[in-house]
Amino acid sequence: MNDLKRLVNKFRSVLFSVYRMEDQLPNYPPGTFATLIQHDHLYYYWTRNEDGRTVRSYVKLKDAEEMKARYQPKMQLLKAREEAEQWLIRARKTLLIYGISPEDLEQECRKQYEMQKSLFKTERGEVTTCLSEQRIANVLYRYGIEYEYRAPLILKNRVYWPSYTILHKKEVFYWEHPSRTLMPQQKKYEDYLRYGIWQGRNLIVTAGGHSSLEEADIIRILTAYRIMS
Repeated sequence: MNDLKRLVNKFRSVLFSVYRMEDQLPNYPPGTFATLIQHDHLYYYWTRNEDGRTVRSYVKLKDAEEMKARYQPKMQLLKAREEAEQWLIRARKTLLIYGISPEDLEQECRKQYEMQKSLFKTERGEVTTCLSEQRIANVLYRYGIEYEYRAPLILKNRVYWPSYTILHKKEVFYWEHPSRTLMPQQKKYEDYLRYGIWQGRNLIVTAGGHSSLEEADIIRILTAYRIMS
């Protein structure tokens, strides 16, 4: 029974992640950027949809690096979504073994997600995952602090999605607010440290759980990091 409970909880969590990624996709450039090896030569091309037709355009070598940098966050997002969907395919089969309808569970999750979108929408228009994230965004917005919500952070071959990327006086700060526990995040923070991102310097970590951050807490944290004075 505990195994089933863990599976259902993870199914909900992964499904919500897919919903959020799908909501983020319209914020990225249209189409996709990819590579093709043909006759021992590497080619770059840009694929997009035009009037229901798939159109491919080859990219000149001199423009390839610029296009790659422009599309890399989106391609990482699409890869993460594909991996999540592959896990969901396997999980649906396991749920059926337990006698649970994946379709019914997904309908319930979609309703919960849409309800969450209305509950946790920020003053700037993002849809956050919890009340604390909503309050953080609203404080940043009200005080004119430049930020991005769930922007991809690419570290070599890994991509992470910190809750907030804050830009202040040419410095970049990252705010992580895990929804439940810090323990599963340990590998992430080890990677951060390797690339010069750590708590007390340019990384803020606040714990999730049942209690929510109050506005006074958020202001105190931002002041401690000298993002606010």
